[in-house]
Amino acid sequence: MITYIDTDGVASVAAELKTIANDMEKEFNALFRRFNNVPTVTGEWFGDQSKYYFSRVFEDKKEYLKFVEEIRDLATEIQLNASNADFCIRANNK
Repeated sequence: MITYIDTDGVASVAAELKTIANDMEKEFNALFRRFNNVPTVTGEWFGDQSKYYFSRVFEDKKEYLKFVEEIRDLATEIQLNASNADFCIRANNK
């Protein structure tokens, strides 16, 4: 029978995963804002090819943000599992 799990440590890792996901989301959003500016604002690459390329890049943005959300969901699940494990251990040790 399991009598101890460092649920505080597990919850801490889950909280850090959420922080990482939030940071990733900010970075991805900044990256895509930068991409958006290339053909129109900065003029680093312009014309039809540039517009086409970056329109295709923006189709991928949803996938990047979905990945971030999956990390957040995983962190939430880890936190819930740590809480449930803590509850079960406490109940079994009474």
